[in-house]
Amino acid sequence: MARVAKCPFNKTTTAKLTNAIAKWIATDCRPINIVPDQGLQDIIQIATGDPSYKLPSKGTIVTRIHQLYDTEKATKVRHLAAGVALQVLTPTC
Repeated sequence: MARVAKCPFNKTTTAKLTNAIAKWIATDCRPINIVPDQGLQDIIQIATGDPSYKLPSKGTIVTRIHQLYDTEKATKVRHLAAGVALQVLTPTC
């Protein structure tokens, strides 16, 4: 059965896929050199049904990894600050 190609991705979908690749590389300790890998390119094209999809550059992925780190760090800092404030406001029994 032949697979019908879908329309090329819009910017939102492309950004989500780029973020997902960056998160996968960062959280699963994948080497950054996997980004230009032709096998990964083929898998993404088959999975998405978009043979025109091109993987983002290594530089783009590294930038996204740094952005993910900064976002996660800010979230942790806010949670810690809220926890400390909660402890200070909680009466000692």
